[in-house]
Amino acid sequence: MIFQIDATDKTPEIDFSPVTGVLKIKGISIPEDSKEFYRGLYMEIEEYLQDPLEWSVVELHLEYFNTSTTLFLRDLMKKYRQANQIGITNVKIKWIFEEDDLDMEDAGLEFKDLFDDIPFELQAVEEFDFR
Repeated sequence: MIFQIDATDKTPEIDFSPVTGVLKIKGISIPEDSKEFYRGLYMEIEEYLQDPLEWSVVELHLEYFNTSTTLFLRDLMKKYRQANQIGITNVKIKWIFEEDDLDMEDAGLEFKDLFDDIPFELQAVEEFDFR
C-alpha cells in the first residue's frame, strides 16, 4: 500500500511505497505539530522495516523546515540507520536542494555528518520541479 499526503502551504508532499522501498518528502515542512503530522508516516516506516526490500531510499527535497521537523528527520534517519546496521536493508539518503539555497545545503551537510555511516548523497538542482 502506498502512503501519500498532498502538500499544503505548511506541510510537504509525502510519497512512500513499500513496493519500491522509496520515501520522498517534498516541499515546506512547518506543521503546527510535527509529531502528529508525521505519526502515520513513521508508523508505516516502522512496519516496512520489519520486512524491507534489499535497498531502501529516502529522498528529501525540502525548501524549508522548522525545528520540530528537524527532530522528526533525525529520528527517521536513526530508524533507517539501525536497519542498515543490522543488515536488513541497504539504505541510501538523497538530500536534494536548490543550488542557490545555502541554508538547505548546510542542513544537508549537517545531517550527512551525523549519519556518516550510511550512504548520504547531496544533490544540487537548479530549481525544484514540484512548485
